[in-house]
Amino acid sequence: MEYNFAPKIIGVDVAWEGDDRSVIFLRQGVVSKILWSGRNTNLMTLGGIIARFEDEEKADAVFIDKTGVGAGVLDFGRSLGRQWIGVGFGETAISETFHRRRMEMWWNCKLWLEDGGALPNVEELKQDLIAPSYSHLPNGKMELEAKKDTKARLRASPDFADALVLTFAEPVVPRHSIDKYGAAVYRRQANTNYDIWG
Repeated sequence: MEYNFAPKIIGVDVAWEGDDRSVIFLRQGVVSKILWSGRNTNLMTLGGIIARFEDEEKADAVFIDKTGVGAGVLDFGRSLGRQWIGVGFGETAISETFHRRRMEMWWNCKLWLEDGGALPNVEELKQDLIAPSYSHLPNGKMELEAKKDTKARLRASPDFADALVLTFAEPVVPRHSIDKYGAAVYRRQANTNYDIWG
């Protein structure tokens, strides 16, 4: 079954302020699930929770929003010897198609959903995913609307969705897919039909 060969990827959206939530999401192939969410959690406690899930799930990669207080979580992870990867939503996208990383990750999540990605049955997640709009800039690159605009419309930050899309930050090779010569062995992920911007 292809699911078993897919990498286990954790995405963490770290709460900035107020009633925002920190969310830890896991994705493996066609399957995704929320591992944890909470408010007003200090960075060391959150770092400990992430480390526990990384170990329990034997995750192949952990991507953390490094904007703002997320940088503190990454620093704490380094003090534990963790190799967590910081991702800046506002950074320049890897692909020339997109303006910033956030648009790129959201688009890759959209393609995964269209190809069969399964979501947990959480209404807030569904609302998060359909909330933001996107546009094309004069240079032709795609850009997602500002998070503050989405938050104003939702009256809440799309924390669940941002944690999920962080699992699309970069391609990940499962540890068991490294052959004896150290080369990566990629397998196509299985995937259903869902349109974020339907």
